[in-house]
Amino acid sequence: MRRFTAGLTTEHHPLYGTFCSKLSSCIFEWDKDDISRLKEAKKTMLLKKHGGHILSSITSNELAKHCRSRTRGVEETRALIHGLLDSMWELTDTTGLHLINPESMAHVREVQQKHLSCIQDPPDVQLYTKLGSGLQKGDKILDVLRCGRGSSSLESFHRHQCTFIPGWRRNALHTQMYMLEGASRWNINRAHQAVDMSGTSHTKIYDVCLMSHLNVLSNRVLGCALLPEFMPPGKPTDERVAVEYLLAQSDRGDLLSPLVHGEITPPETQEVEVQEDECLDVTICDAADINLEAHTLSSSSSHDDSLISSLAAQRLDVHRISECIALKLLKEFREARNRPKDNKGKIFPIPQSIVMTYSHIKQLLEDCREVLDKTNLVLVTVNNTTVSSWLVVLGFLNSF
Repeated sequence: MRRFTAGLTTEHHPLYGTFCSKLSSCIFEWDKDDISRLKEAKKTMLLKKHGGHILSSITSNELAKHCRSRTRGVEETRALIHGLLDSMWELTDTTGLHLINPESMAHVREVQQKHLSCIQDPPDVQLYTKLGSGLQKGDKILDVLRCGRGSSSLESFHRHQCTFIPGWRRNALHTQMYMLEGASRWNINRAHQAVDMSGTSHTKIYDVCLMSHLNVLSNRVLGCALLPEFMPPGKPTDERVAVEYLLAQSDRGDLLSPLVHGEITPPETQEVEVQEDECLDVTICDAADINLEAHTLSSSSSHDDSLISSLAAQRLDVHRISECIALKLLKEFREARNRPKDNKGKIFPIPQSIVMTYSHIKQLLEDCREVLDKTNLVLVTVNNTTVSSWLVVLGFLNSF
């Protein structure tokens, strides 16, 4: 719905609320049985009122609390949205301002066609939870329902995706892994809320194999499932999701495959079969150029093959490759918008930004067996003090 409102002229238009209300009715419909029970309950409260007055007395809060809604289906939703847009395309307010921006809405209308199937309720999935023993209205007792669908569950799901990824700098493969794991945990958490509260296990298990085996054994021994909210994963549909979908849009889907990108593989190891857990991190740039420096490093007085860990921090200018990496980071972080932020949104200063990113690259190199086996590349250890003094020597004292 928010994507369709992007095609409107302004949210302050008098017809903005009417458009959003009708757009919602194009996507969802209320359960007729629930509506009938609510009307009967309201009728007993308003004995002398006829049906029209009963409907007008039902508030949106009562509908959400006592009635279930469901999506209408792709084709019906598409037809209703087209009808709504056609009927309101030329509407204006008293000053002549159009509600719909024709160019913007035409683009939104075209792009969102393929996403209508994504907002439909999944089949055979219970989205509503019955809370408590019900609420009495008149002489009727109505169920109090909670929906697993909502502005914080589906429509704004992308706002929660940032919590799936720890840190701020990851390569494509690791990001895909975090996104899939986060989506799996999200579905399991929503399953706890989508069944009868008395039937949930209230566990925090996310291992699908463990949950499946536990239910199989409990059904065999106890005759019931200990994890009633668990649903086995569906069959693979070969649908591209998360980073895989994003890369496929730019014909770069092969970045998720191990060691198929020539830019991230040293020349000597391109023909060697490498296990998936030994592939180079795509955040390491110019690995081939780094490998060419191996012979120079072996004869450098500042280079030591035993330089692995637990060493005092050093100045960057004692090691040529370390200084080259820091110079490239300095060029990027001179603009504040490119620097990392803390949990409160405060931008880190240049020295700390360089230390964080440099240490991340250094750790990736030390964890990569291919680089350790095929090169003598070792980066020096740095901290905020050594980086700050290096920046002072370069004349960047006032840059941070």
